[in-house]
Amino acid sequence: MAPAYSFLLDKPQGNGGTTITNQYLTVSKLYEEMKLQQADTANMRQEALKLRHDTNTSFTLLTSQLQQKFDHFDKKLAEIARQNDSNSDFINLEQKYIQLEQKYSNLEQNYIT
Repeated sequence: MAPAYSFLLDKPQGNGGTTITNQYLTVSKLYEEMKLQQADTANMRQEALKLRHDTNTSFTLLTSQLQQKFDHFDKKLAEIARQNDSNSDFINLEQKYIQLEQKYSNLEQNYIT
């Protein structure tokens, strides 16, 4: 007969005179549970690494998309600024034209009188 190695578990207290037999946990069962727990831990670690990788990939993609949007906005703002410059040049020319018309009208009136 081969010896069986095991651990005696805590003995629960009996109620009202009932006796509870000793419960033993074999070493092989303990090792089996430890291996299962290690496998679960390894799976959780693998899932955490995959989640971290997916999160980093998503973050990189979103950052790239935001950068493209900001570049697009910068180009639009530059176009608007150029249009504003053109508009201000046009307004200046229009004011000069009005001044010339007034001067011409004044000269005409002075010449007629």
